[in-house]
Amino acid sequence: EHPSLEKEVRIIRTRWPEAQDRLAREVGRFLQALRGRPLVKSPGVAETLDWVRTLEVLGAHQTPPGQIPAYVRIHGEVPDYSGIGGIASIDSVLWWVIGVARYSLLRGDRAFAEAMYPGVERAMSWLAAHDSNNDGLLEIPESSDWMDLFPRSYNVLYDEVLWYRACRDGASLSAALSGDPGPWGRLADGVRRSIIDVFWPTGGQLMELAGSTSRRFSTGEARYLLAQVTPFVYSWRCDVLANLLAGLSGLLDDVKQQRLFQFLWGVGINQPSPVACIY
Repeated sequence: EHPSLEKEVRIIRTRWPEAQDRLAREVGRFLQALRGRPLVKSPGVAETLDWVRTLEVLGAHQTPPGQIPAYVRIHGEVPDYSGIGGIASIDSVLWWVIGVARYSLLRGDRAFAEAMYPGVERAMSWLAAHDSNNDGLLEIPESSDWMDLFPRSYNVLYDEVLWYRACRDGASLSAALSGDPGPWGRLADGVRRSIIDVFWPTGGQLMELAGSTSRRFSTGEARYLLAQVTPFVYSWRCDVLANLLAGLSGLLDDVKQQRLFQFLWGVGINQPSPVACIY
């Protein structure tokens, strides 16, 4: 049996005195609401504490240019900003922006949003600097996201989908605070167009990318968003997680979304449930 809201707030404040009472109460209410849903495992006090610490600790270790650490060590709270090989972590910054915006908007917590917004602006500026050719897509360093054992780089679907979502959520947060979505709403539209153009190529574009001039056969149109595209090569791998995130983010139109899910169901990706593999 889970504790009441008041008891949960007291537990949070006892175990983590630095947590502000307002934030502890907001998170407690959020977790109480989640427990009313048909989840496999209802969140307990431990999850509540993790939620509070994630929101505050990561933001506290943001660098002046805007980077968010990949993680913060439990002992000593030492931040680590890189992944394998000392390469900067990209998706930690993307997820942090999305997390701050979603929490603020879902909970209607204006005070928290105002406190975190300067950090969101710095994080978005840091991310935008990775689009050096101004095509709307981030140029991702090799092995700089959660799949750091895979040597993916340049335009990586997973990171670009999160970039689109961060732009959209950043615009929503800005609009909620000032009534103006700022430049991120327009940027999100351009990012979406670029993702579709680059990662969902036509049959002719695929043949061109493959370097073939033969008219005897065609690969046909893509059935999912490609996992990675560089100026020299593309990957036919299906990044299931990234494609599902694209669908959930409203990035695909109805025709492409139907084509994607027909492909995923056709190859039995949902057996066993929820997915057989994510890449």
